[in-house]
Amino acid sequence: MEFPSVVLTVIFSFLEIEDLVRAARVCKVWWKVITRGAYLKEAEPYELDLSRSEDAYRFVPLKMFALLTHLNISSTEVSNRHFEQLSRTAENLEFLDISNCSSLEQSSIFQAKKAFSRLEYVDISGNQGNFTILAVACLCSCESLQMIVAHGFTFTVEELLFLSKTFESVSRGELQLKLEDGDNVISVVSTFEEELFDEFFS
Repeated sequence: MEFPSVVLTVIFSFLEIEDLVRAARVCKVWWKVITRGAYLKEAEPYELDLSRSEDAYRFVPLKMFALLTHLNISSTEVSNRHFEQLSRTAENLEFLDISNCSSLEQSSIFQAKKAFSRLEYVDISGNQGNFTILAVACLCSCESLQMIVAHGFTFTVEELLFLSKTFESVSRGELQLKLEDGDNVISVVSTFEEELFDEFFS
């Protein structure tokens, strides 16, 4: 039995954003009703959690990303092209979780970086196969960023010192890089460097 669009509109008005996205995947009729619905034109910023939802992000109209402050697309199949598109629209993002996104390459970080003017927290854990120190350095250049979580990554002392010496926010401790142990590894390396320097010249 097929419901009239007006009935679907009323039903969908009771759903949370994540549920609307999942419902939009059911069929073309539902997708049209949801993407044209007034509830997608909210005035208030909101959070969107699509983690482990495979390609559900593809069913989210780009205009919906404009009001996002928090976006979690971890463990999804997000492509470079779609990530760059949604990043350009989601200019209000403060929190971004792209951990364990195996299809994402670091080139997409370079392309999307311009839109990260308000980003404070990013999780890139589990992407060490596709991301290198260059992706981390690109993120370090984001002015508002305060935390990079990179579980699974291993960096050499030279790479960590490079970040510390290149970016003032890193050297001042305003931007933290957290690996497995939870410590800000850059501050640990900086402390080690200072102690080594003092010992050498004492």
